[in-house]
Amino acid sequence: MKLLNKIKDTFLNALESKKFWYAVIAIFLLFFSDNMGISDQAVNNVVLIAIALLVSQGIADNKCKK
Repeated sequence: MKLLNKIKDTFLNALESKKFWYAVIAIFLLFFSDNMGISDQAVNNVVLIAIALLVSQGIADNKCKK
């Protein structure tokens, strides 16, 4: 039971994380951009921005923990 509670807590924490949603949106765009009619250059720009947001949010989270 402890393991299931820990997994549930980890999943709930991930849903509240900005980094999680940045990654989900970037992956969604990579897979479905052709179906939505988004150009490759636009997807590239958005994914690069998402990577920058992931890195910067990770640095901000790390500094807040200290």
